[in-house]
Amino acid sequence: MYLHDKPGPDNCPQEVYDALVDTLEHVSQYEGYIHETGQGVRILLRYMSVLLSHPQQRCAQEMMDLPKSLTKRSPASDPANAEEGAPISSQ
Repeated sequence: MYLHDKPGPDNCPQEVYDALVDTLEHVSQYEGYIHETGQGVRILLRYMSVLLSHPQQRCAQEMMDLPKSLTKRSPASDPANAEEGAPISSQ
């Protein structure tokens, strides 16, 4: 993620971006992502969402302990067992 101020006489973001691209080509054999912005928070949040949604940022589904039950059902509250002898209150 490359955040920069607007280009000016003392600031040349394009040179820094080009250096990042060259460095990435030499450092890694894999494809990399370089997102640059100088525009504000909305763009930054969009880029962060893209990076976090990448499948390699998550663990394998086989390693996750899901799905988990949202409610714990007791045998008496199970509708299939309600007819088999669950006490019915007449109050």
